[in-house]
Amino acid sequence: MSAARTIDVTHRAAGRRPARDTRTFWRVLLAVIAPLPGVALAVANLLSPSANNANSDAQLNAILAHPGRVEAGMWIGVLFLLGLFPAIVAVLWVCRRHAPRLTAVVGCITLLGAAAGLSIPNSQLPDFVASQKGLDPRTILTLNDNLAKLPVVLITTLLFLLGVVLFGRILLGVLLWRSGVAPRWMASALILAGPLGRLRTLHAGRQQRRWGAQLGAHRGRIRGRFPRPAAHEQRRVRPPRGHNRHE
Repeated sequence: MSAARTIDVTHRAAGRRPARDTRTFWRVLLAVIAPLPGVALAVANLLSPSANNANSDAQLNAILAHPGRVEAGMWIGVLFLLGLFPAIVAVLWVCRRHAPRLTAVVGCITLLGAAAGLSIPNSQLPDFVASQKGLDPRTILTLNDNLAKLPVVLITTLLFLLGVVLFGRILLGVLLWRSGVAPRWMASALILAGPLGRLRTLHAGRQQRRWGAQLGAHRGRIRGRFPRPAAHEQRRVRPPRGHNRHE
């Protein structure tokens, strides 16, 4: 006899109204939430005008050129953060009975990485505000560079990358494969998501650096054809005091 049938019979024998079985609701909800962070992260990366490993100068120039894409990516990033913990818990919940020890290890690593990711400052927010309010770009670049060098930011970023972005997804895929509660193609996709995402980031970074070098060379050729006037030619000579300009 199933557990739901046993509960129903027990309630009927006691003369009480049988409780509604909500396990189907939770299963469907977790199945819908589980792929949400991965999809949101992929869409946010596609909308981002700069690579994740781009330097501050390249990132600021890209945001100034495409503020609409940046704003849309930030809103989709909210979906990633909101669904990250429920998605991890969903995978751990369905695998806990089939591989309890591996589930405990993977759960500690991924949940720790997800918690660390909540304290990482978004480096695109100052750039986006600067583009909207007309702030000094040099000040924003200095702010971002100094924030990225803080020890707390370095440690939390490393924990998030290892616990979620890279090894976390690989471990969750291995857990799904080992427990057998999901199709093998689903586990394989989760295992390959981390390395493929990293390769995409590296490729985008190289491409942007190549475009930046080509743009710099093009600007150099333009400056060579149209040189700036010398400093003494740009300096305006003031008329002597008391001189009438209208004479």
